[in-house]
Amino acid sequence: MDEVIRITSSYALDDKLIEFCKSAHQSEDPTSENVEFLDWENRPETLLNQIYKQRIYDDGGYFCVEEDGRFVAGAGYYPHEDDRNIAVAPVRLYIHPEANAFRGIKLLHKVTQSVIEYINKQDHKCFVFFVNEHNMWRTKRHSDWKTSRGNYVSVFPGQPVKQYEHKVEYKYTPQYAFYVNYENYEKEIITWLEKITL
Repeated sequence: MDEVIRITSSYALDDKLIEFCKSAHQSEDPTSENVEFLDWENRPETLLNQIYKQRIYDDGGYFCVEEDGRFVAGAGYYPHEDDRNIAVAPVRLYIHPEANAFRGIKLLHKVTQSVIEYINKQDHKCFVFFVNEHNMWRTKRHSDWKTSRGNYVSVFPGQPVKQYEHKVEYKYTPQYAFYVNYENYEKEIITWLEKITL
């Protein structure tokens, strides 16, 4: 049976988390480089650096799906540094490369829903997520994408997701911004995104 573990800087760095990050070296997914274990202490873009040196997940969390004693999927969230009404999530979303496509989708949903459930218990009014150029093809799954049998396989089923019209630079990375507007907070989101528009 699998469970979801919330990780912050107080979580003792163990073999499960180390092996999870080392698996990124075998992945062909370009996004996996941000999870890599190699030289993580000196690479601020990597997951372990963000957990243990920057401690950006202490106020949110990095959520890992554990199966048979190892981590197989993960995604994080943290409150925006200047506006705590905005949650930034999911970030550093990663699925172990051994998962096939079908299993990968199930893990993606499980870990993302765990993050969203946690966010919904906080006081945030919305959340924003960012997508790199090489992952834009995946955005069709964010809201209402269904299989031929009519089953949702989207990341945010039934929730309206909007894409900001311009490319932005966030955390030193050019990317595209999407947001889920929970409580009519769109004006504030746009004001922030305009500040980081390229």
